[in-house]
Amino acid sequence: MIDLYLRARTEAKLAKALPFARTQAGDWVIATDDYALCLIGALEIGPPATFNPDPEATPAEPAVDGWFHAILRCTEAIAALVPAGAIVAPPATPKRRWA
Repeated sequence: MIDLYLRARTEAKLAKALPFARTQAGDWVIATDDYALCLIGALEIGPPATFNPDPEATPAEPAVDGWFHAILRCTEAIAALVPAGAIVAPPATPKRRWA
């Protein structure tokens, strides 16, 4: 099995890159005999842009990277179907990994 780290601007664009991983109704198929797909979404890259010392205040959203991420563990045949533009180098310190 091969591990591919994937990234697209939106979930819809990732879905377009992985048509084999969607049903006709548009639902994700996250596991088959040939692959397992871990959908991650945007990655938190830092604390909120603003700090509010008021403990009663609604917490600000953390900064995110603006990409939709996923990890695909698959056979060579499935890996060959993934567009090169959706594949990124494995991160030095991944936020998620396969057990």
